[in-house]
Amino acid sequence: MIPGPIVLEAATTLAKDKTINRPDLAKKLLDDYALLEDQPPTTHLFQELAQNYPLKGSRQNTPFDYFILTTARLNQIKIVFSFDAFYKKQGLILAKELL
Repeated sequence: MIPGPIVLEAATTLAKDKTINRPDLAKKLLDDYALLEDQPPTTHLFQELAQNYPLKGSRQNTPFDYFILTTARLNQIKIVFSFDAFYKKQGLILAKELL
């Protein structure tokens, strides 16, 4: 069994590291991990993440950003503790707006 956080970190590195810069491999890694049968109970989370993460990646948003977004959506969370406008564009409320 491969822990999800390890896969998420590897995908983020593949997508955002300036020397690697391979968001296509990050997407493939997320897709392949979502298909594994011996995963922990987060299988559905990684299946959704693989569907949400764009094929060509994102210049500004990492697989981790999409992981947070997917987790929020699956758990019907409306507020996220972040200052990143990405989440606001996705329909979430930033915690700073509650202050």
